[in-house]
Parts: sequence; C-alpha cells; structure tokens
Amino acid sequence: HGSCGYSGVPRLKQLCYTLETALRKGADFLELEPEWLELLDEIANVRRAAQAHLQ
Repeated sequence: HGSCGYSGVPRLKQLCYTLETALRKGADFLELEPEWLELLDEIANVRRAAQAHLQ
C-alpha cells in the first residue's frame, strides 16, 4: 500500500492496506474475496484514468 500513497491513488492504497492487514492477522485468502474483487475493479479504474493522460 505504500507506493500507492506516493502515486496519488488513495482508494487503491486503502484497499491494499485492508488486504495486507487482514492477511498479516491470518485471515484466509478466500474469506477476502470481496476485497480482492474490489481491488481488481479499482486497478481497472486507475488504468482507465491513466490511459486518458497517456494518450
């Protein structure tokens, strides 16, 4: 989540932090499925936004 803070993507940073914290506390990977799906959605959002600036 650290590099997300430097990149200006706060929602992505929060999702990464949530997942990292849960995994460190021993949460089962499969129990975090909603968070993983939300992370993938947010990555797609960032990619779409970045494309607009890269063209």
